[in-house]
Amino acid sequence: MKKIIMTTLLLCTGLIIAGCEKTYSVEEFKKNKELRGEWDARCGFSGQSKNCQNVRLASDQLRRERYGSYARELLGDTKKERKAE
Repeated sequence: MKKIIMTTLLLCTGLIIAGCEKTYSVEEFKKNKELRGEWDARCGFSGQSKNCQNVRLASDQLRRERYGSYARELLGDTKKERKAE
């Protein structure tokens, strides 16, 4: 009986520990490309964990920042060309 109880406790402890994963912030995902890639692969399109939500937010923010800077560069070049005319 003691063996059954010990085995059950060990299995439950293992499940609890395996279910507890570190939650990364959006900023951590934005700074670390490898971490972002790892969690993006884990989550796919339908992951619902907090890390999956944060990796999507980080990717979206980085995409907006990147495209915003591209737009500013293009618009800046256009404005310079107009002033030169």
